[in-house]
Amino acid sequence: ESILLQLINSRKISTYQLGNRKIRVIQANLNELLEIANNGKIISNHLFHFAIAIKDFRNLIHPGVEKRKKSLKINKNNAEMAWTILKNLVDEVTI
Repeated sequence: ESILLQLINSRKISTYQLGNRKIRVIQANLNELLEIANNGKIISNHLFHFAIAIKDFRNLIHPGVEKRKKSLKINKNNAEMAWTILKNLVDEVTI
């Protein structure tokens, strides 16, 4: 989220129209930040779809939450997949 927020802010975008809602970027959730970045061509369309998928993995950094929700199995494969997608996002936006 912080990477996307920084990228969007670096383009001097502080508010954005998503559908019929105007949102302040600083208050946008991850889903909204991804939509803004994709619509603004800040990230590629394929990376947008990978990043949408990784949203479910973000609780890996809060394993207590994930254990309570039991929505994602915490294992090496899931952690490596999340890390790979995150590295691709960072690589794409810093090239």
